[in-house]
Amino acid sequence: FSVSFLIFSFFAWIFDRILVVLGTREETIEISLNVPKKLVGKVIGKNGGTIEEIKLDYPGVSIIIPDRSDPSETISISGPRENAERAKRRIIDICDLGDSEFEEMRKNARALTHKANALFKAAKATSSREEKRKLYTKARQISNEAKLANLKTANEIFQCRNSGYEQDKMDLHGLFVKEAVSKVEDRLEILEEDLSKRNMNLLRLLIITGSGHHSEGKKARIKPEICALLSHR
Repeated sequence: FSVSFLIFSFFAWIFDRILVVLGTREETIEISLNVPKKLVGKVIGKNGGTIEEIKLDYPGVSIIIPDRSDPSETISISGPRENAERAKRRIIDICDLGDSEFEEMRKNARALTHKANALFKAAKATSSREEKRKLYTKARQISNEAKLANLKTANEIFQCRNSGYEQDKMDLHGLFVKEAVSKVEDRLEILEEDLSKRNMNLLRLLIITGSGHHSEGKKARIKPEICALLSHR
């Protein structure tokens, strides 16, 4: 009896250890991050020093960069979820993707908006009906171009910030308030539809809004709007 009990206890201990290991194993993910060819050198670093440093800082992470002959600008990052996401964030910071590249796109959109506003003003001021019609038509055209430019920028910022995230997590940094609200509304619709199909009623969504350091007056503008949106759902 004692021998059988010891054998049973031994296998129970092994089974318990296996459950502990399986229970603590972190999910492995793969993230695709678009990095312009001109910035890839920053990621690699002198003699590959930067990319090796990232791998050392975030164990288990693999980073694959396309060859120079490959036209693709997509860097693949894989590994444990938390470390892969941190490695992605490091690469974004190294390449300054969250600032200079997107700020240039915003700048171009602002220039189009200013041009459209000038044309609207000129159209309002002229007494010629024909000239007024032409100016208004041109102003509307350029105004639409500005809206499309901002929409493209918002989508690229969101894609860059959220590569690798599941549907239950989203980062709204870099977006205008209306863009952020629209992204959250779209995500809520997806999650609510999924819940309905599963006959569930608990929705989980982590929303990262930022603290407003880059907003006018250093005051958060996105968070209050998102809170208001969620309070009415």
